[in-house]
Amino acid sequence: MRVRNLIYNIRRWPAILHKPVRLLALRNYTNLGDNSLTIVGSSAVSLLLCPVFHPSENCYNTNTSTEIIENRNLGKPMIADRTHNYISPEEYLKLEELSQLKHEYIQGETYVMAGASDAHVTVAGNLFALLRNHVRGSGCRVYMSDMKARIESKNIYYYPDVMVTCDERDKSSQSFKRYPCLIVEVLSNGTEGFDRGDKFADYQELETLQEYVLISQKRERVECFRRNAEGLWVLYSYTQGSEIHLASVNFRTGIDAIYEDVIFTKEDSEADSDELRSRG
Repeated sequence: MRVRNLIYNIRRWPAILHKPVRLLALRNYTNLGDNSLTIVGSSAVSLLLCPVFHPSENCYNTNTSTEIIENRNLGKPMIADRTHNYISPEEYLKLEELSQLKHEYIQGETYVMAGASDAHVTVAGNLFALLRNHVRGSGCRVYMSDMKARIESKNIYYYPDVMVTCDERDKSSQSFKRYPCLIVEVLSNGTEGFDRGDKFADYQELETLQEYVLISQKRERVECFRRNAEGLWVLYSYTQGSEIHLASVNFRTGIDAIYEDVIFTKEDSEADSDELRSRG
């Protein structure tokens, strides 16, 4: 089993993992060189996993017992030699076609994507349906979370929750798009900080991108960051009762349509209130 392909062959991820994770350490193996390894003993491969963007949070072991290593502040990830772990964009695309799991790709490293909540899927699905009807016949295409956005200048592939491209150049690529005008991410507890920070910064490298939209799944709140004529990103915030305007595709809708059939839980409401208080 090749080191660089290992993450694509793991199928027994512990149920406790609910956010993207990074491969930090590999146990029970002997490195034979030439990007290969041999498993030592009869037990299954054991991987030490940590949340990608929160290295101070709990780490998890993929053993059947789902051992939890509490609050290890690892600082820099303990990744094996880059010459053995690095995956080229071409290799990533080939492996992704065969993988049963989705992975985002950041400068040679892959990150497995976690499943989404009912609210997350419903919000993304509602917006996709609204946008699909709106752009029908215009030459624009709308994609959900199975289509990759390629950021060439950063050597990155992300899976946006919703993406729209109206660029003819994107018709030549079947597995990723380079020229989107609109990207939407539905926020979750584990990825909100990244979606607002590094991921937003990465998306800004896309010259065709006009709007970046963040949607809360805890309450009716939509934030649209729109690039103005000076290249600055201006925030337009929408809450309950608002009409949302996405200028990149000349689209308007009531916010209620995006949240149709979404059930807000008491836990989400309380967590959102605590978050707002901490910010204020």
